Amino acid sequence: MGYISFSMPGEIVLKFKEKGNIINFVETGTYKGGTSFWAARHFKQVYTIEIDPEISKSTSSRPDCPKNIEFLVGNSKDVLPGIVSRLTERSIFWLDGHWCNVTEMGKEMECPLMDEIRSLKDLHHPVILIDDARAFLGPLPPPHNNSDWPRIDEIFQLLKMQYPLSMVTLADDVIYCIPPDLIEVYNDDYILQFNRRYSTHKKGLLTRILGK
Repeated sequence: MGYISFSMPGEIVLKFKEKGNIINFVETGTYKGGTSFWAARHFKQVYTIEIDPEISKSTSSRPDCPKNIEFLVGNSKDVLPGIVSRLTERSIFWLDGHWCNVTEMGKEMECPLMDEIRSLKDLHHPVILIDDARAFLGPLPPPHNNSDWPRIDEIFQLLKMQYPLSMVTLADDVIYCIPPDLIEVYNDDYILQFNRRYSTHKKGLLTRILGK
């Protein structure tokens, strides 16, 4: 699996936005606001959920904080359904609310991802991107509690059950659930980025490492 970056794939998100006429950006896991501040420059409305009230307050109090971000505090599995019920226009969801050892808040249930996905079940063809795909490929080292984390096959299964016509795939460090009308956007971008992601230099290095 090649990598272009480990961050939110802004380039393809904007392609989804343009092609799908997407108005809202919804994020779980505010942290320092890097993603939500970026999204506020491109989307009409941004919603971001943070479980740690001090982190949320610090980020929302920044002097450069955009006005079109709504900050919400709480566990995403409890807060996200309320946002979903208010949405009247198409949205992109960036699910990044899993515990990352920067706060004690949320440690009692490190990864609410499956509940987050279930809260979106009544939406018609949402665009869903899930960060940190590597965290679902196998067991995590201490101090994580692996029983709180779903396997990647379980995530794929739930997404396909809720959205049987959508394409569910993985690129870089992101899991994608792409509705039918935007699959072509993803495919075109994948071809465009193929050489960056799987360059001959990387292939040669891998060949030398594996001895093949």
